[in-house]
Amino acid sequence: MVRAHTVLARVALVIYSVGLLVDHASAADPPRYMLKPGTELNYEGSMESKGTLNTTGSSKATAWVLRMNPDGSARVLIRSETKYVPKDEKREQPASVEVNAFDITPTGRTSNIANEYGPRASGVFPPLPDGPAETWQSEGGMGGQVNYHAAADGSADNVFKMTSDESGPTVDIYGAKMHAVLTIDRQQGLLTHAEGTQEQTFGFQTKGTSTTELKSVRPVEDAFIQSLAADTDLYFAATKRYSDSMTAAEKDATQFDIAKKDLETTLAELTTPTFREKIQASLKSHDAYIDEVKEQAASNAKIVDHPSPDWSVKDLAGKTHTPADYHGKVVVIDCWYRGCGWCIHAMPQINQIVSDFAGKPVAILGMNTDAKDEDAQFVADKMHLAYPTLRGPDVPAKYGVHGFPTLIIIDKAGMVRELHVGYSPTLRQDIGKSINRLLSQ
Repeated sequence: MVRAHTVLARVALVIYSVGLLVDHASAADPPRYMLKPGTELNYEGSMESKGTLNTTGSSKATAWVLRMNPDGSARVLIRSETKYVPKDEKREQPASVEVNAFDITPTGRTSNIANEYGPRASGVFPPLPDGPAETWQSEGGMGGQVNYHAAADGSADNVFKMTSDESGPTVDIYGAKMHAVLTIDRQQGLLTHAEGTQEQTFGFQTKGTSTTELKSVRPVEDAFIQSLAADTDLYFAATKRYSDSMTAAEKDATQFDIAKKDLETTLAELTTPTFREKIQASLKSHDAYIDEVKEQAASNAKIVDHPSPDWSVKDLAGKTHTPADYHGKVVVIDCWYRGCGWCIHAMPQINQIVSDFAGKPVAILGMNTDAKDEDAQFVADKMHLAYPTLRGPDVPAKYGVHGFPTLIIIDKAGMVRELHVGYSPTLRQDIGKSINRLLSQ
């Protein structure tokens, strides 16, 4: 279940990269990452935020080059560990450990990303210019864009300095600013130092800083890298199966035991601590996860396959809407609020759904729960929403909604048929299949 997302929580407070020696580099050449299987890099960082989020923190990151691909890219695995200490508390929070794997080119372009929600690839390898460009861009978080600039005073035989600034609708919606100064060692082909500043003015009123330093580069044994590469494929395949099983368990309780046994089997097959600790953590939280799924299923059972609750609300233009207005149509209600980053991230896909079903008996409605009209209007304008935004702070509760975003699907007879909780990169396809099924009935 995905709830509100905070820009400062996802800012790359750990920025690190992987590289090897580049012979005869000069200030006229754009820097490049040159990767060799069997290389391990270790980075350490610190961060501080002041304001609503008043914390300090530390970070460690390890990256391993697993193998080279036929196209010249490299397969890389990263493990990040971050600890935060709220200044008004004496004990630090448990470390957050995340892993990800992806293919990376010498210019820092990535593909085949294993974990959509893991450490961002662009934070691991800040993209480098393809040629002698002074500015270049890459995809940022939540559908935004990162704008890179070669620093005017940063060119030297051994050093390439550049800056990054993130832009995009989500950045504007949060009132956020994210700036970093990145130092690349040309001869090593490594990001060796990074300093960042972050600010958020909507929701959390916070300013923060972060630094990251390269601490070591060392070769590791081939046997370890081979085991790590095998475990990488095994782990990410297992976590996908586990997620699918737990989703299926909402309708088939036998999937709970299947999911747990799959984790236990995977743990027995894994050999490297990096992944064993992740599976062990999943097993430890499995029972709590079951309780959460059962609670969600019980809540859904009170709503799904029942008539839609009645309500009457106005949209941003002042027009009144009720469920009865849409009798004879399949209705999709997107429940969201401005402070929910995953809600914002889902909106382009929902706009696509509107286009997919144009001219058909389908109604797409946004149900905003913000206290202020101007917050709803700001998001609707910024995201160019192609569907009405209704102002119904109390409506989601009528459907048992606890997490955001939640999409409610109602059939042509006014019966609630599905609740989709959280963001998914396949949201458009998933909701489209459900709509088509109901249209055919």
